[in-house]
Amino acid sequence: MGLTAEQLNHLLNFKGYGNPDGPVWFLGIEERCKKEDIERNIEARAQFTAVMDLAEALMRIYNFDLHTMTKSPTLTWTWMAKIMIWLGYADGYSISVEYVKTKLGRKDGKTFLTDLFPLPAPSIKEEDWPDFYRTVFPDRRTYKMSVLEHQQAKLRQLINEHDPHYIFAYGRLCEQHYKALLPVLKWQRMKDSSYRTRSSVIEVGTWGKTTMIITPFFARRNGLRTADAQMVIDYLRSRDTGKA
Repeated sequence: MGLTAEQLNHLLNFKGYGNPDGPVWFLGIEERCKKEDIERNIEARAQFTAVMDLAEALMRIYNFDLHTMTKSPTLTWTWMAKIMIWLGYADGYSISVEYVKTKLGRKDGKTFLTDLFPLPAPSIKEEDWPDFYRTVFPDRRTYKMSVLEHQQAKLRQLINEHDPHYIFAYGRLCEQHYKALLPVLKWQRMKDSSYRTRSSVIEVGTWGKTTMIITPFFARRNGLRTADAQMVIDYLRSRDTGKA
């Protein structure tokens, strides 16, 4: 058994979790999934609607009740919650785990979670490409070349339809793919950020009503630093003070 054309088509039409009309979007490279969970993950996703509530999706895939957790299972969600709290969009929440439990990725909330590539995978390494996908894509390189244009077109259309205020695009490995989503004339490098390598740079670009912030991964090792994140949030809030 392996990935079918019907399953792939359904995954390509999936948009994300939460509320596309929310002011803050989080755009990643792809969702993580253990190799042993790939098949059941894809089978569950085949029943998804185009936009899902994060809590409902987790229940369908893993039978995991987000409301009962005591610690976020991924640092990515913790970062998202912190950013919402710092931006002042957290509806009074000040503890990240409580925000994740009740607000992150909810269909009636202020966040929308989406990804550049549609297939969940254990990592972005070529050697970790799941055998389950090889029925359609023999390797990761073929997969990326096959779906990237479609995914970018889908995301551009979503942005045009919903005009999010902020898009936090995390993972600088795909910075050029992210930048292709908005016709920004000039990207501003946040020179005060404490970056050490190119992958740690933070850039901000605005087109129309939407500002995209390209950051390092939301991870511990070589990831986004708290001081840098707070500096960017302070810049955005100062810049947007008084705007309609």
